[in-house]
Amino acid sequence: MLIKPYFKQITLVEIVNVLVKLEESSTVYNIYPSQIKKPETDYLKLFPNPAGNYVILEYDLIEIFVNCTVIITDMNGKMVYSFKLKDKQNQIVLNLKSKPNGIYIFNLYAGNELLETEKLTISK
Repeated sequence: MLIKPYFKQITLVEIVNVLVKLEESSTVYNIYPSQIKKPETDYLKLFPNPAGNYVILEYDLIEIFVNCTVIITDMNGKMVYSFKLKDKQNQIVLNLKSKPNGIYIFNLYAGNELLETEKLTISK
């Protein structure tokens, strides 16, 4: 009898919930990146965009169970700034006066896993 594999798209939150439940189990499950769908709500928002001398970073991590970090890079991949998010939900005003015009990438990580990427244009 041939058994066909069953695949469905699941969110990162569903994966974390499953992994927490499986922590005491010896069963191994393979979860492929193609099965992970982007959440319907964004964890990270940047505004205004394009930005001038400041940007507001709004985040909502209520469903995330691990510490999160934001790493900001320029378009060459050079890290410009990084910081840990202390709360599950908040807004942070970032001063951009010393940053040159250009495009910057904001990467949100939960542990070592990239959750979301947002692009910000600075134009003064």
